[in-house]
Amino acid sequence: MPAILRAYREENGLSMRGMAQILIMSKSAYERLEKGITKPSYEEIQRILKLLDINPDTFREIDTRGKPVGTFAYLKRGLLYGSISTDEALSCFADLAGAIGEDLMLEWAKVESKGYFGSKQYLPPYRWIGSIFEMECEQDGKKFFLNLPSERVYGGENRNSAGYETGTERLDANWPACNRQLSGLNEDTMSDLESSLKEIYGPDLTLIRAAAFIPPESTSKVLLAVQEIILRFLST
Repeated sequence: MPAILRAYREENGLSMRGMAQILIMSKSAYERLEKGITKPSYEEIQRILKLLDINPDTFREIDTRGKPVGTFAYLKRGLLYGSISTDEALSCFADLAGAIGEDLMLEWAKVESKGYFGSKQYLPPYRWIGSIFEMECEQDGKKFFLNLPSERVYGGENRNSAGYETGTERLDANWPACNRQLSGLNEDTMSDLESSLKEIYGPDLTLIRAAAFIPPESTSKVLLAVQEIILRFLST
């Protein structure tokens, strides 16, 4: 549900406050809902379904090769209500895609679930996550520490990013208990990083040392992106 709410809000140019007013809730409550921190109440679910023009009782049903009739409805409801995992949704979606002859979506679902290791498919954009830099700097004779995302350092550019090749079956199981692993930076990256910092903080700044890591919570962004792709397909 968080993914489809965010997609609807962005497509309609609505702010967090605007969506909150439409759904008759506070702005902070809606923010928690869109981030997946909380689940909606029964009354809120009904308002959301009405807003998205979805009638849960009229989903078309498809016989999915031995799976119970109603996989379409089960899948869509499960994602909207947050009652199934991303990997379970992909498994159902693979059955559905196979049943209706959507070979490309079937292959995508299989690779997403098992992972991109050794796959001929390129990593999609939503699996590339920007790093966060941990840096020790010196300026005006004082040392201090900075902790900044790469987009902030490079003015919105997603440099020094890392790709998640792990399949959703493992991402689901390990999130949010992911280890934060720091990695050192080579000389060229250090020089480039220092130059960018000087543009922000002044030419007298010196970068002493730096390391980069991918925040564990980025895993949730990958999972939400996968859910959004499935929901968009089901809604067409």
